[in-house]
Amino acid sequence: MGICCSCIDDVIFEYSKDINGKIRCAKCGDRYKPTWGCKSERTSCRQHNYKIQDGKLFCIDCNSFNSNIRGRCCYHIYRKTN
Repeated sequence: MGICCSCIDDVIFEYSKDINGKIRCAKCGDRYKPTWGCKSERTSCRQHNYKIQDGKLFCIDCNSFNSNIRGRCCYHIYRKTN
């Protein structure tokens, strides 16, 4: 039997937490307390993680098109995904 990659990710995630249970955001570097899916509970990150969908910019973290965001902040995330 091989080592389960998700188990290793869980161990790394747990060791990434500080004494207050906070981890560093991969987009902005701020520290936050993770909730479900390793995202922040509130949209307090000022950076979005965009991809092009239907010819428009779409944030994959807050599930919104750039035209609908209008200055709204995004979720802090543990690891960038593209």
